[in-house]
Amino acid sequence: MRILVIDDDEFFVKLMSHALQKNGHVVEFSLDGLAGARHFEDKRFDAVICDLVMPEQDGIETIREIRLASPDVAIVAISGGAPSGEAVSFN
Repeated sequence: MRILVIDDDEFFVKLMSHALQKNGHVVEFSLDGLAGARHFEDKRFDAVICDLVMPEQDGIETIREIRLASPDVAIVAISGGAPSGEAVSFN
């Protein structure tokens, strides 16, 4: 499976990439949402793991863009913190 990891925490990206590769997946990454959405459009992936709180472009907007480009792609949204009290909607 080809997986794109999008997160601004470089340590987390390396850790997640290593774990996924160890289990036989092909992993690429981007360190912000804007770059991640572009990366997805350029290469297409089977799954995306995306942080919700990032600079440049937040994960919600990134997920929306990816979902528009590929409605059936599997997406896992993660976060080490949340925007202050905001409701989350992916529609």
